[in-house]
Amino acid sequence: MKYNKFIINSEVIFDMNSCEVKSVTIESSENIILNVPTARCLQLLLECQGRVVSREDFLLQVWNARGIVVSQNTFYQNISLLRKSLKKAGLSVEIIITVRRKGFTISTDTKIERLEEELDLPVINSQYSSTNPPSIADNTENKIGFRKNLGAPFNSLLEHVQPSSLKATYIPAWVKMILAALIIVDVMSFIINYF
Repeated sequence: MKYNKFIINSEVIFDMNSCEVKSVTIESSENIILNVPTARCLQLLLECQGRVVSREDFLLQVWNARGIVVSQNTFYQNISLLRKSLKKAGLSVEIIITVRRKGFTISTDTKIERLEEELDLPVINSQYSSTNPPSIADNTENKIGFRKNLGAPFNSLLEHVQPSSLKATYIPAWVKMILAALIIVDVMSFIINYF
């Protein structure tokens, strides 16, 4: 497994797997745990350093790709929370720059160092154990490989289920909207014709 971390300006380290930011230099500092969407926003900005990331790109890659629709207000709250968390973790300068009417970017004078370490962690009864979570970026498919003791009736059912049959299907938001509109039209035509 690749264990990914970013060191920002030699002051703060961002651990993608645990969604934590913490000071590199101050050992007594607390670890700031980001919520998952905020961590994904930071990851996207760091991976796109040197480019402006539009609001639409954030919404698409952080939320919509996972079937979640959020308001612009939620998006801006996550960016604000991210800025505050980086400052609280010990970052001395503001690195997230607002590019008016275009989006956000990482400041050009920000030094980003990416660490990738191969860790050999044991996996117990699961593809992902609690000590070995999936990468934030590795979300192309929903991989479920669990076998928990759920009681005799449920365990016998799980024996017949193959993990490949448990994959989630991604349905784009626009398809959901069209299906909802078609259902509404169908219900309305039924009501008009039969009442």
